[in-house]
Amino acid sequence: MTAFLNCWLIELQDENGDKKTKIPLTRFGRDMGIENVNRASYILNDAGTYKSFNPLNTAYGTWFLDKKTNDINLELRIEAESPYLPSLKKAKIVIKRKDGFYYQKPVKKRILIMGTDSMTIAEREKYVLIYERK
Repeated sequence: MTAFLNCWLIELQDENGDKKTKIPLTRFGRDMGIENVNRASYILNDAGTYKSFNPLNTAYGTWFLDKKTNDINLELRIEAESPYLPSLKKAKIVIKRKDGFYYQKPVKKRILIMGTDSMTIAEREKYVLIYERK
């Protein structure tokens, strides 16, 4: 697990290895326009916690590696005063833990390639996320 500890900065690339800042946005097979790419970079800590950040926000949570599936599982921490918490509770996608915070069900990030200073994560069809170790 120590191979994951560090700050990972992100770049979205297409199947040709070209960096993308805008990609087609589709929902349920329908064209919804163009998405301005704004994925988060991560700091993974050895205590199983993480910090994610992008130009719009910063978030915290817990993480663990599922070695059978090669997935990084990220569980977003939701503050008790979050205006979204009632909706998340109603949808049954958060649980309260002993630390008093609520955590979202894990989001799985499939690791396709793991190198010493980079890892490639599956994104949408034709796209991958390239994380570079800082």
